[in-house]
Amino acid sequence: MNEIEEMKSDLVKELASMLMRGNSQLTMDQALGLVFNSETYQKLLNDKTQLYFQSVIYSFLLIISPFLYWYFSLYGAVVYTVTSL
Repeated sequence: MNEIEEMKSDLVKELASMLMRGNSQLTMDQALGLVFNSETYQKLLNDKTQLYFQSVIYSFLLIISPFLYWYFSLYGAVVYTVTSL
């Protein structure tokens, strides 16, 4: 396994682990399934995207963003504003 493939593999493991930490009822197989069936994984396979160089947090946000979009479109977003004192 070359260095890039190892980086990709490590990223997949970390993403699955993060999904499991976010949902304690998720099994490793389910978490890996979510990663492998995501658009983010397809981007990770494409060396031209160089997604394997990005942080795991960035990649994690790419995976969960469709779920966040669904949640906010269903329930509406709460917007907070910060005012200066």
